[in-house]
Amino acid sequence: MSGVANEYRNANHRLQAKAAYERAIALDMRQVEARVALGEMALKEGEASRALGLERAALRMEPDNVRVRRLAF
Repeated sequence: MSGVANEYRNANHRLQAKAAYERAIALDMRQVEARVALGEMALKEGEASRALGLERAALRMEPDNVRVRRLAF
């Protein structure tokens, strides 16, 4: 599911990408990639508190993931 979301995001279809990432998380709560992508999008849109929540959840799941740690800082 994240693959479809990534395609939407790469095509700059932000709303469709967000919806696809949300579906991916709903289907698999351990979807770190989707949480990080949503967090990155939230930061770009000025939604710092949402980005922080997504980052914290991803960091709990994969504390050594470089992409997650980059989002944290």
